[in-house]
Amino acid sequence: MNDSPPERRTMNSVRRQVATELALRAVSKSSTVDGMRIGIADASSASKPNDIPFLHLIANALTSSFILSSAPYLFLLTTTSTTSTTPGILYVISSSQTTTSRATTLTLTKFLHRITQSSYTSSSPSGAYTDSGAVNASGITLPQKFKSATKETEWFAYIKDLHVSSFDSDILQSILLSAARTPLDPSLPPPHSKSIDVILEEQRAQLERVTPRAAFTEIQAQGHARVPRAPRSGNVLKEEFGLEPPIVLVDIRPQKQREEWGHIPGALIVERNVLEWRFDPRCEARLAIADRYDLRVIVFCQEGYTSRCVVCVLIFL
Repeated sequence: MNDSPPERRTMNSVRRQVATELALRAVSKSSTVDGMRIGIADASSASKPNDIPFLHLIANALTSSFILSSAPYLFLLTTTSTTSTTPGILYVISSSQTTTSRATTLTLTKFLHRITQSSYTSSSPSGAYTDSGAVNASGITLPQKFKSATKETEWFAYIKDLHVSSFDSDILQSILLSAARTPLDPSLPPPHSKSIDVILEEQRAQLERVTPRAAFTEIQAQGHARVPRAPRSGNVLKEEFGLEPPIVLVDIRPQKQREEWGHIPGALIVERNVLEWRFDPRCEARLAIADRYDLRVIVFCQEGYTSRCVVCVLIFL
């Protein structure tokens, strides 16, 4: 007969057991939406503030659950803000990157100006975790795509005053339901809907595409047109003078792309969100050069998609 005393339990083993029980409770209370298991687990009573490792233990217990092994799932783990200076934690875990990405985007939108930090992460059976590096998520900045070992199915955020208001519970339910909904079949679009490829192909027929070398040659040729000795009237047409309309090279790329890929000295920088107003001769916000309707505008972007769309808009001006 073995009279040896039972093995003493450690704090880690107790935490792991509590995390497993919370995970099982969350699964038992979960519901199914469009074939996806969804649920929320509040770990506030069993964890201390900023206890990310404990939430990782719950997340690992969920991923190891036999019930969730055969169906897609999405769960939100939360802790409550204890003080105005201590943010709560929202931990998103799902069975796919796509679902986590949808839930992450909705979270950033619903908790606008309340998220202080966010990060993709991953857990392991031992309870250890990989933090992909907290990123500033203020405003509407989305988390970056990290290149670590994480599969981007787990994500957490620090949220100010989480659960201080009862409305937060409704927000979390809204995130769950919206992220779990089955997307509409992209092969069955509504009437009159067009794919971006079709739109670009239609617009391509309305514009003239030029190569970088052709654009450079055309700009350099400015000023070499024949000018008659004596104009016959004040309203001089291009045909009478032999002059081509002025040409401007417009860079519509955002600042980040210009900093990363460089810029063309002498190009006019007009970002996409104000382009039409800058080149409408009737608009008070127009550029000084945009005082005529025969102005030739060569627009370029990084990939060539946006420039095709905006040129077709400028044609209507």
